[in-house]
Amino acid sequence: MKKSAILKLFSLVTFAAAGAFAIANVKSSKKAESVKADTTVDYGTSGTIMLELDNTNWRSNCKVGLYMFDNSVSKSAWGSLVTPSGGRYVEYSYSLDFKPAQCIALCVAPGAEVLGDWCWNYDDSGLYGRTNDTNFKKVVAIGNYYTDSKYCVSSAHDLLTEVKGGASDSWSVATVDVQLTNVKVNSNDKIEVYGNVSLPAGTYFKVVKGGSVWCGNYDAHSSVKSNFSGGGESNIHNTAAGTYEFYFVYEDGSLWITDPIYAAADEWAQYFLNHSGCDSTGVNLPSGWSACATEYGKLSNGAKDLVYGATAKTDGSFIEQAVARYDHAVSCHPSLTKFIVNSSSTPRAVVSNLDYRTVSTTDSNNLIVIVSIVSLISASTLVGLIVIKRRRGIAK
Repeated sequence: MKKSAILKLFSLVTFAAAGAFAIANVKSSKKAESVKADTTVDYGTSGTIMLELDNTNWRSNCKVGLYMFDNSVSKSAWGSLVTPSGGRYVEYSYSLDFKPAQCIALCVAPGAEVLGDWCWNYDDSGLYGRTNDTNFKKVVAIGNYYTDSKYCVSSAHDLLTEVKGGASDSWSVATVDVQLTNVKVNSNDKIEVYGNVSLPAGTYFKVVKGGSVWCGNYDAHSSVKSNFSGGGESNIHNTAAGTYEFYFVYEDGSLWITDPIYAAADEWAQYFLNHSGCDSTGVNLPSGWSACATEYGKLSNGAKDLVYGATAKTDGSFIEQAVARYDHAVSCHPSLTKFIVNSSSTPRAVVSNLDYRTVSTTDSNNLIVIVSIVSLISASTLVGLIVIKRRRGIAK
């Protein structure tokens, strides 16, 4: 191969590598929803459950709803229709004059206005699919369907999640027996069951899923990680007494342990980032800003201090991203209430020149270095080509 061709190829590879590096640094996040879980069979006359859409085609361009009834089938009602937002789970609220025990889940055309008896006719083009009678539980899964009947495979479960432990590795008397009762859909589109757990020092424990599956896989935030060891097939062992926030990914059987103050600040940050009124373009900012301020006011002083002192980074943690967007919005709209304050009610010092749509300072520096290197290599390559051409011209 000629030298000039080799140099050209090297230049192209260098540019491609730089481009790949830049693309690899792009981050994205998904909306996280939070609802209360009730792991008993009695769900009351109103509340919220999750509809799980296993059929990816139904996660957009359709509507889902429920037909609900009691055990005696003496009382029944059609629920409302909800449009999925593209994710695996749909938060579904109900309000009835009886306690539902069973349900039939339906997926219908996006143009449907209400559910009704027409939904029983599988020949109706407006009906995409329906389940058989399914127990009314925290999660009702709607699977794939049979085309000749439009019946969907279905299942339901209550997300029963318990933390059980004792004072020794072979404990027989439980010193910890806590049920996690909150539910959210995390950024990986999986359900997490979470809550506070108080552990005495020296506790050996695991998470029990569904009343029978013992789970020891875990990881922990850097602020508490040194307090824990073991895990996997063995019990998890903690050395320091304290109250921790547990997040259990139900599908994977994995546990995340963190500090409750950090967890509260992180939850608020995700709310802020995902709230439609809290973007910095100015769309619906006044009302959205007020809602975000209200949620911030509910934080403990410790959580407020954590958010208040966070560094603004557009590619950092949820907290760092949230304060970056907050700083930008306040800079663009001086009339906005500066609600991020510390425990002493001092407003946050805003980074006025930060544009949340740009990369962080760290990434900017990295990109500058990359561009400089690429430019230097390209310039050297060009000089090399010129020298080679001149030598060839002299040799002729």
